[in-house]
Amino acid sequence: MSLDEVVDEGTRRLAEAHIDHADYEAQQLFAVAAGISTSDLRLWKAMGETVEGNLGSSSGNDSSSERVSASRDAIVARFHDLVERRENHEPLQYLLGSVGFRYIEVDVGRGVFIPRPETETVTQAAIDWLQQQDMTTPIAVDLCAGSGVIGLSIATEVSHCCVAGVESDKKAYAWLNRNYQKVEAQSEAAGNGALLYKPVYADATFASTLAALDGTVDCVVSNPPYVPLIMPPTQPEVAYDPEVALFGGSLDGMAIPQALVKRAAVLLRPGGFLVMEHDISQPAAMRTAMQDAGFVNIENHDDLTGRPRFTTGFLPDAV
Repeated sequence: MSLDEVVDEGTRRLAEAHIDHADYEAQQLFAVAAGISTSDLRLWKAMGETVEGNLGSSSGNDSSSERVSASRDAIVARFHDLVERRENHEPLQYLLGSVGFRYIEVDVGRGVFIPRPETETVTQAAIDWLQQQDMTTPIAVDLCAGSGVIGLSIATEVSHCCVAGVESDKKAYAWLNRNYQKVEAQSEAAGNGALLYKPVYADATFASTLAALDGTVDCVVSNPPYVPLIMPPTQPEVAYDPEVALFGGSLDGMAIPQALVKRAAVLLRPGGFLVMEHDISQPAAMRTAMQDAGFVNIENHDDLTGRPRFTTGFLPDAV
């Protein structure tokens, strides 16, 4: 079987496992197995070239051909392993090892929640507000930071913004710290200097967490665990997400978000801005939680699919 046929077989297997866009995913998995880019595969296809021809033929008897054949066998074995894992609905992002989010790319794997596209809208709201303010060195806090995409995006896109990313789960914090180092290295390589970002290993709901910043933070943003216990997700890929990053600690999923809203009210300065992601069933409950914590000018916002996805509010300005 040629390498092109191997890719085609992978596509068929993924399609039979009811994976959307099976052809594209098979190409991505093969690229990982072969150590090449997906764009290479697309280019070869567009040029009428074969994978086999570009990676080398295994025909012949000399030592060079034997090395090529061994490498080919290793690629096929890795590809089959990845396809089998994807057939079992292990998230594609875990298999690829990374995911793009806005202008950054972060590493992901077992033990950390995979960033979703809807969270980019949440992040945009925080970035837009921060960029509109006349602040020399704004301070932002990302509560329940997970992989770090929200806070790292803010630190990357908002000039001179100091950001703290708080995460209490040990495995997720390891990914957070890893991504901080990765994104900072990319920032420095691009000539933009070090990020003003600090990973914090702590429970975001505790009064002691970032207590030194109480009353000084300009913006708090969070994508907390919020899934209601009475509405567990049904998508097979979600089973791989850590439960600690999913469920909001109560039947309606609001126990943890409510605690975070109260903590945000203490962290923020007068006039400070809160952005909180939530389940599509929770916009009214989130408004109530913010009102009870003293926030004003509260608004619910939809994601790009038109579903209620996050709520914003302000602490009243000082009298």
